[in-house]
Amino acid sequence: KPSDPTWEKRVGGIVRIIETYKPAIVGLQEEDEAMVADLLSRLPEYAYTAPVPDKGAGILYRAREWMPVEYRREETPDGRSIGEALMKGSGGHDVYFYNAHFSPFEEKMRLNAASVLLKMIRDRPRQDVPVIVTGDLNSTPDSPPLKLLTGHGTSGGLTDSFPFPVPESDCTSDAYGNNGKGGRIKIDHILFMGPLNPVSASASHDQPDGIFPSDHLPVLGEFDFPDANH
Repeated sequence: KPSDPTWEKRVGGIVRIIETYKPAIVGLQEEDEAMVADLLSRLPEYAYTAPVPDKGAGILYRAREWMPVEYRREETPDGRSIGEALMKGSGGHDVYFYNAHFSPFEEKMRLNAASVLLKMIRDRPRQDVPVIVTGDLNSTPDSPPLKLLTGHGTSGGLTDSFPFPVPESDCTSDAYGNNGKGGRIKIDHILFMGPLNPVSASASHDQPDGIFPSDHLPVLGEFDFPDANH
């Protein structure tokens, strides 16, 4: 919104949050080319899956730890893109990483996007490789799009890394309007499938420079591979 802090006031906070938590892979939202260039200039350890999509939802990653060996995008019926990257880790593990931004306008659009995402996952060339999905899905955990993605709890669906019901502290939307309380709903998610052990999941309430660097709270997830020591 015009009343929200400008990018120039927010970018330093975004960089400090990334430097603090050191995420291996980051699903960005609503970034443009200038923002990506700014982030990369300030975060020399990171690289980006270029080119930048029209509405963002690209993937940032620590280049010494992970490398996209395959990358593609699929378009949703309402013109948004979902990115898929087969990430190869320096520790010998691979993971399919998906990042999406579903429509904030209509449930039908979100359901259509969820169907596209599910098809991408089911059609991935290496079915043995685990999956992580991040995104502003504009859908609460008990909504039809999330139920479609998680398969209503049946085998073969994605699993939400966050507990449900979601604690208010982990709600994520409208940080500016609710002083970081997230508007009492959670619409930003980290989902997973396959041989991964979720270690932790939380929302960051950090306010570098005294402001929230985004109108949504960032969500953080940590996973272990079953045969890994860390």
